[in-house]
Amino acid sequence: MPSYHIYDINLSAMNPDKKVIELMTSMGADISKSRPVYFYFYFPEEETALLFARRLRSMHFETEVNPPVKKDGDWLCLGSRDMVPDLEILDGLRRLLTPMAESLFGNYDGWETEMLL
Repeated sequence: MPSYHIYDINLSAMNPDKKVIELMTSMGADISKSRPVYFYFYFPEEETALLFARRLRSMHFETEVNPPVKKDGDWLCLGSRDMVPDLEILDGLRRLLTPMAESLFGNYDGWETEMLL
């Protein structure tokens, strides 16, 4: 007879967006209010950061590209959009934007927003 193991899996530990939303709500944030949400992407070259910024603007993001903070660092492409920090939307954006950044040898480093109580 085969043996089965039951594991207690904390899904929020595997989903960073869910973890942030849970933290925000536990601190009393009203996540039903629209606010600027900032998305961080890093690229080894200025040209790829600028190309990614153009792609984000075509998706109704505001963007800015900043040079590396330290020598031999990566270029920051910061995208922002006014939105409700909804878990489904954020998860969908992560699933869409991560491979887009990776196709240009960049990486998605997450998002942040202000706490509205």
